Amino acid sequence: MVEQSIEYILTEKAFLKKELKKLFLSIEPYVFYAKYSPAIGNDLALLIPHGIYLFAENNPDTPFSEELQQVLQELAKEYMGIIAVASFILIESLERMNKKSPFQFDLKPLARELNQSIYSNMEKLAKDKTGDGYGWEDGKLGELRNIAKNTVSYGGPDFFGLD
Repeated sequence: MVEQSIEYILTEKAFLKKELKKLFLSIEPYVFYAKYSPAIGNDLALLIPHGIYLFAENNPDTPFSEELQQVLQELAKEYMGIIAVASFILIESLERMNKKSPFQFDLKPLARELNQSIYSNMEKLAKDKTGDGYGWEDGKLGELRNIAKNTVSYGGPDFFGLD
């Protein structure tokens, strides 16, 4: 029997209980602290490939992709979900570029929703220097600009309005 990662176990549990939103937001009982990770909550760079992708690949006959897409759309509308959705779009763009993504849904509507949230929360994001915003002069807005730049370089949709 293959040992499953904590990311996979938490993804499976969240999916079965219809609580994927809590997983993305690092809300108990879906919190893990990765060794050597600077992440304050769940490290999405680990969660997405080792939890979300692996679960989707191992369970192709479930409505996981549809539920994930719906949860991401909801999160894109919420302040607390903005970084999580931007991170997903970034990683998904890279995986699609490398032809490794298990998902086929269109990222453009999600990027548009995220863009609206970023602009309606722009002032708050710029002042927020917690977590992902710590190293940026303009807080989480700077982090989002950086994520968007990288996303576009991987052929993903521009959710920040870089052009």
